[in-house]
Amino acid sequence: MDTSNSTEAKFVEHFHIPEVARPYLHIFFTQKDLWLGAAVTEQSFTADFIQKITQEQEIDSYIQTLYHRGVISIVDPEKRLYRLNDFYGYLDIFCVSRKEEYQGKIPKEGRRAIDAWYFKAYCEGLDQDYKKPPTKDRILSLEEALAKVDEDDRPIYRTHCDCKCLLGDCGLPTDVCLSYKSGLNSYSDRGISRRIDKEEAKEVLRFANKAGLMQTWNPDGFCNCCGDCCYLFRVQKVRDSKRIWPVQSYLIQFDQEKCVGCGSCVKRCHFSVFTKNTAGKIEVDTSQCVGCGICAEGCKKGALELKALVQGNEREE
Repeated sequence: MDTSNSTEAKFVEHFHIPEVARPYLHIFFTQKDLWLGAAVTEQSFTADFIQKITQEQEIDSYIQTLYHRGVISIVDPEKRLYRLNDFYGYLDIFCVSRKEEYQGKIPKEGRRAIDAWYFKAYCEGLDQDYKKPPTKDRILSLEEALAKVDEDDRPIYRTHCDCKCLLGDCGLPTDVCLSYKSGLNSYSDRGISRRIDKEEAKEVLRFANKAGLMQTWNPDGFCNCCGDCCYLFRVQKVRDSKRIWPVQSYLIQFDQEKCVGCGSCVKRCHFSVFTKNTAGKIEVDTSQCVGCGICAEGCKKGALELKALVQGNEREE
């Protein structure tokens, strides 16, 4: 990147760029991004300041581009006040809105290192009291998720999953996140997510479930999660919070007599609840079950059924 060492150093400092991301500055940012970020010394700045630093003539259009890309956030739209974002806030916007570029230009080892940094920062940002849920996330059956969509009349938006875009390794669909977030600095306001109606939202949930993704919900919307990339279940391992968080309401029940040993449950489960033994019989370890029900949705013979936990947020003994 054609820039002085001092400009780059100031930008790295002001934008809080971690060491693992610095080799890829030329992919994440433009020359003018560096000029602007290096020049910022105040908590907020004006459109005039942006124009002075970047020498952009079409300043309104340029500011909208900076906002869409996540380089800046809005402080006060009436006063046209802005603030510089930081890399933590910028990263998920970049990998969601420019997924092909992120996964195509940054090598796998780089993405893994960046994801490890981001995951650590995410974990540290949660309540460190492991005895209580840090968020309101809960695991839903597909039927419950569809009902939640019908019950909520807020505008709903579809976007890519930042967790799966960050790693990009599992091969499962990414365009499956549903959000109710709107307003300043949201994906919807930045023009990253797309507004959809309830019927399309329910189709997204059905599609995700069929593809083998688990449905989770919190008051801000729905995630359709895998067990490899998605932060809810990766953090669950770190916090040892199975049954507690994300909140679990069900456990799978297996009917050996109905099972024909097709192995669909083995393929669909993310937590190795099911194995096929040498005799071709399915064996079940419910201690690993999170109660998502994607195995039951894929069982053609009805050998699997979700049953309610007596106390859904407590561990099974």
